[in-house]
Amino acid sequence: MLSQEFLEERCLRVGRAQAASLGAACAGVGLKFVFPQFAPAKAVELRLEPFFRDPKFLFVAISSQDLQPIQAPNAAAERVRWAEHFLGHEVANFVRSVV
Repeated sequence: MLSQEFLEERCLRVGRAQAASLGAACAGVGLKFVFPQFAPAKAVELRLEPFFRDPKFLFVAISSQDLQPIQAPNAAAERVRWAEHFLGHEVANFVRSVV
């Protein structure tokens, strides 16, 4: 199944055909999840959309914002490891569970 078909059929009620009614052809649709309080001091946005260059693949992006400043370089590395773990485990399990 192509990623676009996966998103339209499994996750959305609106597909490219319905979105085209806004006045122009639609290249694709995707999902964006916003978690403003993912943890006490963390905000997270997760995007799932087709990889337009090769629609067999799914494009996954995460944006994480920690609301507390850091003072040590190892704290920044820990935040990067958290995002990597979240994408590689939590998001991957979520995508597998909706297939």
